[in-house]
Amino acid sequence: MTIKTFIMGLDLGYTKDYYVLSNSIAKKSITMKIECIFRSRRQGSKEKAVVQVKSKKYSGILDALDFKEYLESGYKIYFYGPIIKNEEKDKNCIQITDEDLLSFYNTYKENLSESITVWEELIRI
Repeated sequence: MTIKTFIMGLDLGYTKDYYVLSNSIAKKSITMKIECIFRSRRQGSKEKAVVQVKSKKYSGILDALDFKEYLESGYKIYFYGPIIKNEEKDKNCIQITDEDLLSFYNTYKENLSESITVWEELIRI
């Protein structure tokens, strides 16, 4: 898991009230197409989400249409990467930007452990 994937997971946990099942925990129920799966912490809520993260070095294109099975199963899909297409075709496809991650980090930095904040220079944009 990359530091940006980790920060994204924290962001969704704090701001959307999700808990994270890592790919290694949920291996039998999800494919390697996604980084991790999220479930709502709210009692009675069936909300769920998945995340796909690609580094700036990734030369391909993340296409939201490649994740159609998750949309059809009721998931929200959060994308982070250099080029994302077709995310506007479904309201449950959400692009996370560097600015989103930095905003989360700056807002919640005081609540984050030192093991995370020690990496501050690595996530600066």
